[in-house]
Amino acid sequence: MSDNGVTPPDGGLRAAAGDGRRTGRFKLLTRLTLEDPQTGLVNQLLLHDRLAQALTRSKRRGDRVAVFYIDLDQFQGVNERHGFEAGNAVVRVVAQRLAAVIRAEDTLSRVGGDEFVAVLSIQDEQALGLLTRRFQTVFDEPINIEGTAVPVSACFGIVMGEGADTAEDVLAKADEAMTLAKDQRPLR
Repeated sequence: MSDNGVTPPDGGLRAAAGDGRRTGRFKLLTRLTLEDPQTGLVNQLLLHDRLAQALTRSKRRGDRVAVFYIDLDQFQGVNERHGFEAGNAVVRVVAQRLAAVIRAEDTLSRVGGDEFVAVLSIQDEQALGLLTRRFQTVFDEPINIEGTAVPVSACFGIVMGEGADTAEDVLAKADEAMTLAKDQRPLR
């Protein structure tokens, strides 16, 4: 029935089909707005929101929030040697591997061409050590690109967020920690 109480000649089918298209467009727009198109991971906009929520929950529950800022090493070289499509494939595989080591309630985001951020609630330092080792295993195996084994490594910046911290402050500290770790690595 239409708004005026009269059933349209098509029995309302056209309106229902239009609603389906609008729903599909809304879902597509939401996905494009909140996801990284290359990996399907949460984008920076949603990352900030999820991190703020995690910090608020940590204040209530008394747990802590671990933020891992992950930057792929020598990524430009992958693009130069193998091409941009190979670089995109590496980013997608790394995203899949990182996603496989976190829980469904945790957040993983691609924040730059070769940078990722993971937000995880943890109880103690022992859990942080375990998570760090799990993230490091992601880079143990090379990535196969068109029959070529491409070794990939990464540098991590890890910080603990407390309920009183802002999402922006925690992300900035994690980025600084990653940059410091990268600067302290021996040249290869």
